[in-house]
Amino acid sequence: MSGDKRYDQIAFLPRKDELTLGPGEKNAGVLNYYKAVYTEGEAETYYSLGKGNEKWPKTETQRKTYYAKKWRTWQMSDHLPLFVELRIDFTEQYLKRIREEEQTVDPPTPDAGG
Repeated sequence: MSGDKRYDQIAFLPRKDELTLGPGEKNAGVLNYYKAVYTEGEAETYYSLGKGNEKWPKTETQRKTYYAKKWRTWQMSDHLPLFVELRIDFTEQYLKRIREEEQTVDPPTPDAGG
């Protein structure tokens, strides 16, 4: 999992002036769960558990490659989860547009339930 491919994306349609990344230092990225589960160094552990499987290669070097490139991606996925932190509170901008009559306010509608 080299992390250099761009297969997956996050897309959204923002309102005018309402797209701001969250304040966190790491507010977008990829969660590489292979740093916590099925780590590079665990190939031999899983080989010993599944060596009855005919697909596991015979040498340790080949097993490490098989484990990293194939076996563990079958256990989890070869697509790592993406995340983005977005700021969602635009109350002040919204109220300012109303005060300056740049935006109308729709009257409240009755609840659908009655």
